[in-house]
Formats: sequence, C-alpha cells, structure tokens
Amino acid sequence: MSSFINHGIIDLNCKDLLRIATQANKSSAGFERNISHYNNNDKYWNKISKFYKDTGSNYQFFDHDWASLIPDTFFSVTKLKKEPITVVVNQILPGKLTPPHVDNYGQIPWKQSIEKKDIARFWIPLTKPSLGHALFFDDAVLYNLQEGTIIEICQGQRHSACNAGDTSRFFMSIIGVRENSST
Repeated sequence: MSSFINHGIIDLNCKDLLRIATQANKSSAGFERNISHYNNNDKYWNKISKFYKDTGSNYQFFDHDWASLIPDTFFSVTKLKKEPITVVVNQILPGKLTPPHVDNYGQIPWKQSIEKKDIARFWIPLTKPSLGHALFFDDAVLYNLQEGTIIEICQGQRHSACNAGDTSRFFMSIIGVRENSST
C-alpha cells in the first residue's frame, strides 16, 4: 500500500498565506510527543528520543483562522467535509526536522466524535521547492514539490519531514473528515 496520495496542485494563493503567517503570532513546537505517537512501543520511543533530542522538531505554528482561507477546490479534490476541520501553518527552520512518527490526531479537539477511519490528513507545501526540503515515508521520498501540491498522508504511515537547506520551509497541515463518513 502506498504511504501517500498525490492529489495534484491547487491554486491556494500561497504568497498571501505566507504574508499572513509572517504577521501572525507564532508558537514553537519541540519534540514533545508521548509514547502513544509511537504505538506504545517503549523501545522505539527511547531510541527516537535519544537520536532526536537536540535536533528533532523545533518548528513553529502560526495562529490564524486558516480554515477560512481554504478554497472550495481543495474540498472537491480531496472529498473532505468543510467541517469539522483543523488547519495549521507550520515553519521548519533550516537544519531542523520532524522525527519519524505516525499521526494519531491527538491535537484534534473534535476527534472523539469521529471514527478514526473517517479522518484524513493532508500536507501542502506553501514555499517554492528548495534545496533540502523533503517529506519521507518508509517507501518513498517526496522532493521538489510545487507549492499548493496536496499530499494525503495515509493513516498509520510513518513519516518525517526535514529542512536540510538554507531557507525556511512553510507547509499547511489539514485534518478533516471524509465526505463518505458515517458522521
């Protein structure tokens, strides 16, 4: 099974989103994942914690009502409901990365009322392709993605992202519910 689905490129007006992000309040996210993000595997958690203690994560989130800026074409292409939805814009600084992990959607306040199988996560680069900007899966590496490319990260897939370049990397993460869900 593939780790991701490439839904193509949509006109997301990435320049405006980046302008808004640079003016928004931001908060840092460190390497604070609990063991449930690693399928409750103590051995894997300990290994990841040791390897990524000093270099892992350290990316930034920007506060804004990002969901209001998502065009209707995104929903028609991805078959995602408009609500409930969680949208975040992130920045990964040069020399930083996200440790390998599997999303468990822990940051979503509405997830308790939704069956996990009905939740989908999308990753969209907002910056032009640049040296060192990559998204990794167990069986693939995505590199040189145009801004506005919609990548669906399939459930249960381990993945990691990095900025091994010299320019900041911005991306949008969208988590929502599939149109054909029972809720």
